[in-house]
Amino acid sequence: MTPDTLFDHVLEIQSTYPGASGRLSTIIDRIGIAAKITSNDLNRSRMADTMGATGEINPSGELATMLDNRASDNFKKALESTGLCCALISEEEDGVHIVPGNEDGEYMVAYDPLDGSSNIDINVTVGTIFAVWSRVTKSGKPTDEDILRKGRDLVAAGYVMYGPSTVLVYATEGTIDAFTLDPAIGVWFLSQPDIRVPGRGNTISVNTARKYLWKPYVREFWDWLHTEEYSGVGKKASGRHVGSLIADAHRTMVRGGIHMYPAGEDYPKGKIRLMYEAAPLAWMLERAGGKAVTGTGENILDMQPEHVHDRCPIILGSAYEVDKFEEFRVKWETEHEAYS
Repeated sequence: MTPDTLFDHVLEIQSTYPGASGRLSTIIDRIGIAAKITSNDLNRSRMADTMGATGEINPSGELATMLDNRASDNFKKALESTGLCCALISEEEDGVHIVPGNEDGEYMVAYDPLDGSSNIDINVTVGTIFAVWSRVTKSGKPTDEDILRKGRDLVAAGYVMYGPSTVLVYATEGTIDAFTLDPAIGVWFLSQPDIRVPGRGNTISVNTARKYLWKPYVREFWDWLHTEEYSGVGKKASGRHVGSLIADAHRTMVRGGIHMYPAGEDYPKGKIRLMYEAAPLAWMLERAGGKAVTGTGENILDMQPEHVHDRCPIILGSAYEVDKFEEFRVKWETEHEAYS
């Protein structure tokens, strides 16, 4: 039997929706092409001397690298070529890119072209995150109503990991599947169908150097994760923090547990970009049986962005751990209100 490819699988999913046009399939196919080019750029970066910084600060306030810009261009060109996208949002570009000659396109795509790029020089897994919305208005130049979208309205989302192998994880309403790139022939093959987040795990992922900046209930939850009530009598939970969002999120999705980048005194509104990082990851986790919250009371998927580069905190992982986090938050806030 011939293994399923990304193209075959997307067509199969499309066939289950009566009246599907196949246009979304085209977008996912082009994202797959851009990811192949980006993977090759990364593999050749040391030889091609393209690992350095550009000296420019991107709209998120971070130092951009040459590979950030190359990846952003790869996805921009691939998505423009579909003729289906009215607007594109990239972490590396300020504002919104209205696609020339295609203002009537029916989709809007937001993406972080190279998440974790500060880790490239030490050869740590980096990735791409993308989110796809159908536009709201019927035609004409897209408006804020089309562009500033909640995660709840997503029609597709996914991410690519550039690590020991290049893996594309793609989610629709029905399923989340992982595809591994065969670099010899340039084809994405289905490698992990129907990903499900374990109901609970024993792996904790968080940058504890920021612990003194967290809210009290976050520190209380962190302490609880190190008790036998969580890990079991005579056992210890495992700490596994890569520091590359996509690597930490993927491990948590596959193995369970919890990954956190909570709000703190340094980032009171959080650090993770809402539209092209937090929202697509939360949407995917929810469909795989996991959960993702801000940890400050808002539902990530219901947050209304005011700007394309808005940020938020994120707590994601198995339902058990995320629900327990929320118990600590609600208890602390209730007690705090009682004494305020």
